[in-house]
Amino acid sequence: MVKKRIDPFNEMIYSRIPALLWGVLVYVAAMIFQFLTASLSLSSLFFSGLIAIHLILHWWSFYWFKKKPWIYFFIQGIVILLCVLAMQAASPVILIGLLPLLIAQSIGVYYHTLKIILTGLCFYVLFFLALILVNDTDDLTVYIPILFLILIVVVAYSILFFRQVKARIRTQTFLKELELAHQQVEELTLANERQRMARDLHDTLAQGLAGIIMQLEAVQAHLENQNTQRAQSIIKGSMSQARKTLGEARMVIDDLRKDRHDQYDLTETVKNEVNRFTTATNIPIRTKISVPQNMSPFFIEHTVYMIKECLTNVSKHAKASHVELVMVQQGDHIHLEIADNGVGFDEKKRESTFGHYGIIGMSERVRLLGGEIHLKSKKNEGTQVIVNIPLKKE
Repeated sequence: MVKKRIDPFNEMIYSRIPALLWGVLVYVAAMIFQFLTASLSLSSLFFSGLIAIHLILHWWSFYWFKKKPWIYFFIQGIVILLCVLAMQAASPVILIGLLPLLIAQSIGVYYHTLKIILTGLCFYVLFFLALILVNDTDDLTVYIPILFLILIVVVAYSILFFRQVKARIRTQTFLKELELAHQQVEELTLANERQRMARDLHDTLAQGLAGIIMQLEAVQAHLENQNTQRAQSIIKGSMSQARKTLGEARMVIDDLRKDRHDQYDLTETVKNEVNRFTTATNIPIRTKISVPQNMSPFFIEHTVYMIKECLTNVSKHAKASHVELVMVQQGDHIHLEIADNGVGFDEKKRESTFGHYGIIGMSERVRLLGGEIHLKSKKNEGTQVIVNIPLKKE
């Protein structure tokens, strides 16, 4: 997802309106001052056109500020100087009204003390130059204090105003980032949910059906050997396994899977899985189980599914005659090891041999428990799965 950048200049566009209103007030005051002290003439029309140019430049000032703001201030200075020459009688009103506004704008553009001071000095030079050109230097002692006081007010207001603008920009930036983070969390949640559903379907339906297939294959073998009694016993086990698989699938669909291990002890649950495997495959398992009794349902759920996946792969691929299962506490972690004496496989091709989704599911479960998994195998030397899970991650 592309992060949308907030443009501070676009966010500050709304600040144009007060300045435009101020420019209109200065124009009206200058026209009144000119009317009271001298007659209006064609110069008034020229002055009106210059003020219109000044206001248009101000309206599009943010586009200048993105590139070369000094060009904007230079042009505005020329426009103000021409306004003074056109309306000489109203020159104090024009200079005192418009120059502080430009200096205030420089505060919002440069954010740099030295540049703001240089801009202010340039406009002060323009102030004196304009008064000299119109031969109105007699009242400098009056104009300078008035300009200075107005400048203080305008600059103070500008500083407060642009601080509010910056705070608004920061707030909107934080809101955009928060919205983006929220969208990313939603996408991550959906992705994790898809992975969980795929893992659960594999660990319930796939493993359950694989177990039933193994039992049916055993039934077929016993029937071929005329061992009807043993075949019927396995069929009953298959029916029980089918009901259990159906129940687990329903719990996955209803999202009730998290609670189903609450009533089980980890040791007892693992022993039940071992007995079910031995009954279905006739492969003996030597077990060594020594774990704490107060294991969390979360730990039990993922550990049992990993053991079921390993035993399923032993029955499907290993052609083993013996399996060892060790699950003991070693310090601050649980050590789980499942080894067989089967045909083994090439570790470079372990996905095709060991089951692509099985490896992914086991790796995900180990990651959720904060542990590590290692798979070792060699041709004709069996397979060994080692999992270490820290108890502090429960």
